[in-house]
Amino acid sequence: MLHRMRSAVMGAVRKSAMGTALLDQSPRRVELSDGSRFVVPRRVARLFEHWESQAATRAESLQSYAAYEGGDFVDVGAYHGWYSWLLAPKARPGDSFVSLEPDLSAYPSLLHNLSVLAAAFPRLAISALPKPVGDGRPAEVTFPLGEEMHPRVGSGAGTGDGPRTVAVDTLVAEMGIRPTFVKVDVEGAELYVVQGMRETLREFRPTVMLELHPLFQPEGVRLEDVAGVLREAGYTSRDLDVSEVAIRQVWS
Repeated sequence: MLHRMRSAVMGAVRKSAMGTALLDQSPRRVELSDGSRFVVPRRVARLFEHWESQAATRAESLQSYAAYEGGDFVDVGAYHGWYSWLLAPKARPGDSFVSLEPDLSAYPSLLHNLSVLAAAFPRLAISALPKPVGDGRPAEVTFPLGEEMHPRVGSGAGTGDGPRTVAVDTLVAEMGIRPTFVKVDVEGAELYVVQGMRETLREFRPTVMLELHPLFQPEGVRLEDVAGVLREAGYTSRDLDVSEVAIRQVWS
């Protein structure tokens, strides 16, 4: 009797998983930032639904889209790839979109969403790397508060046996790209990311969409330290949204 019950439960689980997978691939129509419409899998459409469901994320999207004028784009902390979908309508043929996401639980969804984007915008050079971004020192991983428990992965004190972070400057040089827009959302590792992009800021002057996380800063790091690196490069900022958890800014 117990064996039959267990078999029935496992069968229901398998059917549910298969049903979810089929539903995720069912077609949905979405409207991009420029008003164009595409039919995408429901899995991608959920990305649009999430970002359009809250006033703060809608406002961030609108202002980031307005700040981007085409050119190469680097998405640091890409998660599921919303910013690539957001900016793609304004990109020019041949522009490179590079997404970096060290959270291996999020990376498969990022790849799926970017593959659909690549089919919709075949003249863009779209790539992704499961790499932590910082200043080249070993990565440290901690988990901030919050329901999603999305990990913070950033450079530490230069010690430890974690994988070395990749600096934006190194990425830019090795890939031969010329960023005009960089988005940084790294759950408290912002200082290490901007320290690793000093040459990019100086040479290419990209607009930077920066999300600061006051509650997740490493010991001894102040928000002013992050701002100082950008101001030193001649940048000024404007706030898009300010809360206890996150401060969203555009630096140019």
